[in-house]
Formats: sequence, C-alpha cells, structure tokens
Amino acid sequence: MADLAIIVSIMLGYTLLAGALAIFAIRRPPNGLFARMLIVALLLPALYLSFRLLIVVSPLFMKIVFGAIGVSCVLAIRNLMRKPNLN
Repeated sequence: MADLAIIVSIMLGYTLLAGALAIFAIRRPPNGLFARMLIVALLLPALYLSFRLLIVVSPLFMKIVFGAIGVSCVLAIRNLMRKPNLN
C-alpha cells in the first residue's frame, strides 16, 4: 500500500510541476525548436495524468486544480505549436 502512495505522490508532483511549466510556456515560449518539442514531450504525459486525476479525485477543489492544469497544458501545447515570433 505504501508503494501505491509513493506512485500517486509522484504523479501529483509531476502534474503540478508540469502545470507550472505550462504557465511559463504560455507566457514566454522558447524560440528553439528542440526546446519547444522537449516542453511538448513533457506536457503530454502531464495532460494525460491531469485529466486522469480529474476523474479519480473527489474533492471539488482538486477537480478545479486538475482541470486548470489540463487546460493550461492544452493552451501551452497550442502556443508551442505556433511559429515562433522572432522580433
């Protein structure tokens, strides 16, 4: 049972850190293609985990948190897929 708690804690931590990364990617996306694709590769599992945890958790506050993380991951991926603005 302790192993399950550790796995769930790692999932929660990864999802929260990826949500913070998504917010930074929305505000100021990197210009390099490799960095953009690396961030997308980090956000895709977090997107899956956030919507998976959204279904599993019961408190309303946590549903709002994981829904917001999922939406920020989607917006960050959409923002990263656009052509970079090199002004």
